[in-house]
Amino acid sequence: MTMTTRPLTRLEQVGIVAGIVVIGLFIYLKHFYSDASRRHRRVETEWVKMSSSMDRLRSEAETGRVRRSISKLRKRMDKAQQALDKSEVCLAEDAQIDTIANKIVATAAEIGLMIKGFSQITDKKAIEAVTNGEDVYRFRYYRVTLKGGFGSLRAFLEKINKFPKLIALRSITIEKPEDEDILKAELWLSM
Repeated sequence: MTMTTRPLTRLEQVGIVAGIVVIGLFIYLKHFYSDASRRHRRVETEWVKMSSSMDRLRSEAETGRVRRSISKLRKRMDKAQQALDKSEVCLAEDAQIDTIANKIVATAAEIGLMIKGFSQITDKKAIEAVTNGEDVYRFRYYRVTLKGGFGSLRAFLEKINKFPKLIALRSITIEKPEDEDILKAELWLSM
């Protein structure tokens, strides 16, 4: 007895390829893809839980109980704090850096500052001078030039300070041009 075979139709071939792509994408997203912000939230949540447990155990320790549990929890807390710091300072992907840069520009515009310039700094010698010889290639550096009142500049810096620790203000120069009533600020940021 022989089996006859027929060639697959074009629609069947496309369906098989699409199925393979979808299954492969699902496996990648489920097991290999690790979103930095999701990882950061998970570590931060764990840190908060351990912090509250540690506070509770401290109050119990004042009565003389649970000393060993506190030392174990303190070690876990230190490890969680290190993981939290690493996740905050980890290098962002280019898309994340672009999103953060757009958020900086939007924040400045929202506060009412005039954005006179926003450019990436690529001059390695200038970067080394500002960073005191730190790892120049680890971050992307930007020069932001803003104009506005002192209160607006202060509000902008306060909002930038609330951004993730991925952003570091490396240098700031504020001057008041003689022919204008507003301040001009030049910021060097690294991400």
